[in-house]
Order: sequence, then structure tokens, then C-alpha cells
Amino acid sequence: MFSKLKTKMKDPAFKKKSMIYAAVMAIFWAKMYFIQGGIFTLDIENANEAAILAFNPLSSIFLLFGVGIMLAGRRGMLATYIFGSLLLYVNVLFYREYSDFLTIPMLGQAANLAGMGGSITKILSVTDIFLFVDVLVAAFLLFYLKPERFQSFMPKRREGLILAVIAIPLFLVNLGWATTERTQLLERAFDRNMLVKYIGVLNFHAYDIVLQGQTEAKKTFADSNELSPVLNYINEQKTEPNSKMTGVAEGEKRHCVVP
Repeated sequence: MFSKLKTKMKDPAFKKKSMIYAAVMAIFWAKMYFIQGGIFTLDIENANEAAILAFNPLSSIFLLFGVGIMLAGRRGMLATYIFGSLLLYVNVLFYREYSDFLTIPMLGQAANLAGMGGSITKILSVTDIFLFVDVLVAAFLLFYLKPERFQSFMPKRREGLILAVIAIPLFLVNLGWATTERTQLLERAFDRNMLVKYIGVLNFHAYDIVLQGQTEAKKTFADSNELSPVLNYINEQKTEPNSKMTGVAEGEKRHCVVP
């Protein structure tokens, strides 16, 4: 098996393919690092946090492009590149307006955005076009090969699977490293800035999907009998209103103090 792999790695076509994979993923990493470190205000406090911020895009990049290759080869890789770029940009716009990141419940309120046309145009910037120049570069790298060499470049599903599997240890390393700075990190889902700083914006969205799935599962499988102890406790703590205090301020002049 290892001899076969060694022989394959010496194949010029495989080397070219690997270099293109690496180049496309490196470009997307640079984009994520720029957006997370340059556009989002994540309050990097020390060199260790800066290193974590540089490392945390890797697991999501390997997973994103691994899935893309498994689904549709290099076309899938480009499709996931475009999807990831759009997701990042939507977060950029949302962050400019609210200093926060999108979550699944917020997407459920998308109807409320209908009347925000004027606000959305205000947070757009002409320079935002530079956040998509890299998409053209990635498309060129993935599709510049001559037709007769097309077959030699065709990504194989097992290559996508390998990339997706590599994402798992990368995320575990990221999470372990992040907990050296912040213990019980994943239990602090309310602080989205902190989560993005330590695990990255794409991993944050994946984690948000998991959290919402758990919430929906609890609702679906909730047992009505579990509510009884809560209602009993509320009834036990209930106090009757004090009749002596009813209407004691009636007829009194009320003054509003303006600071």
C-alpha cells in the first residue's frame, strides 16, 4: 500500500494536482485570516491568541473542500469556495451593522430584512469587491488546464474524503489549543466573538447548527411529565399580594425626574 502511494506521489500529474489543491486552500486561508483578523474586532490579547486565530481556519477549509471534491470534483471545490466566500461576506455585512455573527435563529427572521434596503446599502463598500478577487484566482487555478490534460487532473472522491477526515484532528488540536486560553469554551455559546476568535467563523456556524439541532431534538422528545416539578415549584413559591399595600399611592402626584 505504501509503495503504491509512494509511486503515485512521484506522478507529475498528481504533484500538479496537489499543488493546485494547496494553492486554492492557501488562498482561502489567507482570505479567512484577513477577514477574521482585519475586519472583525476580536480583541487579540497575546501572541498565543494570534497563533490560534491563524490556525483555526484550517479544519473548516479541509472539511469544506473535502466535501466539495467528494460531491463534484474540482467543480465542487470551486462551488464550495464560492459558498464559503459568500458566507464570509454575509457575516462581514452583518458584523458591520451589529458587531455580531449570524446564527440559525437569526436566519429564521430573514423576513424582517425586507424593509432594510436602505440600511444594507449603507453598510456596503466599493472596496468589498476585493473580497471576491480571490474567487477568480481560484477558478483560474482549477480550470486553466488544457482539455487533453483534464482527465489527469480529475479529483477523486477518496481524495476529498481524505481532506475531510484530516479536518477532524485539525479541529481537535484547535479546540485543545483554544482551551489553554479559555476553559469550557464550547459552553460559552452566548459570546460569539470569543467563539469565532478561538475556533473560526466557519467552525462557529457548524457548531451553531449542532446547538440548534440539539435544541430542536429536546423540543421534539420533551416529556410533559418533566414540566410537573417545575410547575409545583412555582406554585410553592407563589405569594399572595399584600392587601394593605393595594392603592396606597392613589391620588399622589407623580414626578418624573429628568437627568
